[in-house]
Amino acid sequence: MTQLWLLSGCSRSEIEWKKLQNRITEHYFNHAVEIVVPCAAALPSELSSWLPRYACANLPLARFLQKRQSVEDSLSLTALSLGRVDTGNVFAVLPTGVLVMSVDKDTAEQLGLQGRPSRYLNRHRFNVEVDMMAAEFKLGKPGHNRVQWSVSERLGMEDDFVMCWRAEDAMAMFPQVTTQPCVRETHLLCSLSLPVLDPGQPKGLCRTREEEVFCSAADMHVWIGAISNGLHSVEGQPDEYISRFTLPELGTTCQYGTRTRWSGMIHSEQIVHLITKAKELLLQNSVHPWLVISVWGFEDAPVSWKSHEHGFLLSGDAHYSIVLFPEHFWCFSVIGSHDLLGQ
Repeated sequence: MTQLWLLSGCSRSEIEWKKLQNRITEHYFNHAVEIVVPCAAALPSELSSWLPRYACANLPLARFLQKRQSVEDSLSLTALSLGRVDTGNVFAVLPTGVLVMSVDKDTAEQLGLQGRPSRYLNRHRFNVEVDMMAAEFKLGKPGHNRVQWSVSERLGMEDDFVMCWRAEDAMAMFPQVTTQPCVRETHLLCSLSLPVLDPGQPKGLCRTREEEVFCSAADMHVWIGAISNGLHSVEGQPDEYISRFTLPELGTTCQYGTRTRWSGMIHSEQIVHLITKAKELLLQNSVHPWLVISVWGFEDAPVSWKSHEHGFLLSGDAHYSIVLFPEHFWCFSVIGSHDLLGQ
């Protein structure tokens, strides 16, 4: 079962806008970002220059434990090994400077490091966390030497990692690694059916005010999912598949809209930058009633929100969508039934 959490607020309020930024930065491992812009035949120029970069490299895990260029560089790095968190070993470096190792029982015994049983397979998997920013983990100290030896000698093999940084100049930590831009795809949405939204009242059911029917937040979330799956119009030809799914009652139709998706690995601070640019666009341009930004996480990441364990075996959901208005926002967070939101 999946849980849907809603955070809403006024984007002009510094406190509430900070809450939204915190929610974004607590979601460390982002695989794809999508933005839907109604009433636009192309992605606005204010957003088209946003093209995050990431890197893929085959590295030994011990490389992440070696000398760092600076604390700032270390806190900028996010890395994830491309393993299967349900059947294999997965390693992740959080932007907080914490190394997370989600390993099977045999690997945990080989490492000999203190860990805790998985919340989901407590006799078969273990989570080992190493705070690389801790004072006792400085180079040459027993804590660092113990982990470095264990990882190097017991896990000497290399793994495929995807990595991203808050700023590309922090890549000095890995001079041999080259970056690549995220893959960007843009789709033109013709005759886009739009729900009518009341920015300040997201939680109620559909209701009438001044002879207008406003879409509820729950129905808006369904609409976002339909758009992301290419169902941007209620019109279409019947086929052999019989479906009971229907789009929420919609209020207006615009001639064009755009849906742009970036895929790769995207740092959460880069997403904050995109949200800020989108907010500025809405304040400057009254053509767009609102924008939708959706973010999907890596299903095999060992953590979902903040440093909480990802319940992949029960759901795998770890994504969120933001409806951004000129002066308000709605943020839908989708998590597995046994996962925890960053608290």
